[in-house]
Amino acid sequence: MRVLRAKLAPGMILEAGAVDRDGRMLIGPDTALTDRLIAVIDNAQIPIVYVTDDSWEANKTCAEPPPLTPEQEAELEDHFMHVDLDGPLARAVYEECVNLAREDAAASEADEQAAS
Repeated sequence: MRVLRAKLAPGMILEAGAVDRDGRMLIGPDTALTDRLIAVIDNAQIPIVYVTDDSWEANKTCAEPPPLTPEQEAELEDHFMHVDLDGPLARAVYEECVNLAREDAAASEADEQAAS
């Protein structure tokens, strides 16, 4: 199962390992992810890793991510207006930006609830 970096959770098991841009294997296949290993993937800016289907099903969150606000949608559309999103790398970057925008919206929502 192909998983974006933002969706990784401790306990997921890497299917193919995590390789950086220079082709170095940072984490071997069949490794159970921990918070520390997810930080390694994050620091290496690896956008996508492959995890076993079983570990994805066991660890995925049930809650739907919050929808993008109209402002967020307009900003993403503006940033990606000249990008061919059919390419896998461009698509991965776009999806990562969408996920980051959703996380930002969720954090803002949580801050508002905590303030009230």
